[in-house]
Amino acid sequence: MNQLCITTSLSSTDLAAWVQAYGSIVAIIGAALIAILQSRAQHNSSLRVMKAEHELLRTELAQTVLAISIGCKKVMDHVAAQLPDRDAVHLVAQGDRHLDLQELETLERAVGQVPLHELPSKLVPLVLALGSTVRQFRAKVLSAMVHHRGMDAVAFFDFFHTLSQMQAGLALTCADIYLVVPKLRDEA
Repeated sequence: MNQLCITTSLSSTDLAAWVQAYGSIVAIIGAALIAILQSRAQHNSSLRVMKAEHELLRTELAQTVLAISIGCKKVMDHVAAQLPDRDAVHLVAQGDRHLDLQELETLERAVGQVPLHELPSKLVPLVLALGSTVRQFRAKVLSAMVHHRGMDAVAFFDFFHTLSQMQAGLALTCADIYLVVPKLRDEA
């Protein structure tokens, strides 16, 4: 009864023990491989989720930049509209007419706080241009408020011409941002 189909010097109980040992080894290796494969799948899934979240944050940041740029344009246009001529500059500078420049300062700070390293590279130069334009616009207006009495016709012409150029430049920057942001949304 201890005769097997396979010719070996082992008894059937010895052979069963060896088969059980090899089977245990194969089961352990199989379990380890399954655990490794599941771990890799979970890791890859986590990476995909993190990448999707990162792209969503970048897209939201780009939309925030767009909103800030629109706000900058509106405020700069408002300030320029409040200073249409030499008399208006004098009235504001003397305190006879109110002009709130705090919004310009607030927007300048907001642009300065945009984390450039987290922005898509296409937006970085546009945000830098936006910040520079707002900063220079505010400085030009403040300078005119301080020096208005000493400004002659040429200085006032330069002031109004510079404000106009800055507004035009900002409009182009806003248009460029407006074109880039939807593309980023579509890529995400």
